[in-house]
Amino acid sequence: MQIDFYILAEHSQRDINRMVCQLCEKAIAQTMQTIIYTKSMVQAQQLDDLLWNFKIDSFLAHSNEFDLHTHDDHKIDKAYSYPIIIYSNMTDNTIPKSYPFLINLSHEIPEYFQDFTRMAELVSVNLEEKQAARKRYRIYLNAGHQLTKYDL
Repeated sequence: MQIDFYILAEHSQRDINRMVCQLCEKAIAQTMQTIIYTKSMVQAQQLDDLLWNFKIDSFLAHSNEFDLHTHDDHKIDKAYSYPIIIYSNMTDNTIPKSYPFLINLSHEIPEYFQDFTRMAELVSVNLEEKQAARKRYRIYLNAGHQLTKYDL
């Protein structure tokens, strides 16, 4: 698995969320369906709003775990029609298995990250977040994943 670490020069949540939108835009251009795993429901809602308004002349079509649970009998079928899905809580029965790209915004290693072929980790300048990211980096490296670091 390819895991890319993006080290952001700014700490603002807005900068992190805008970077997520840029990654999603690239993924859509490559027809790569994307899961965004957030650290909180608040962040999930912020991203939900931003993806609809990322650019003045366009939006990034997406859904979130709450919309998908509205009609439980169709949640998996509904998921496959969206190029991007936002989760603040990932469980095995809610993740579409065919989505290849995971953007991890949480401070933990997602339980089902091996189900993806590519993952992005966004890291701010916050010292605690950097330390948590370094720990995840070592775990991924020791597990034999291909790692790339980008200083932005």
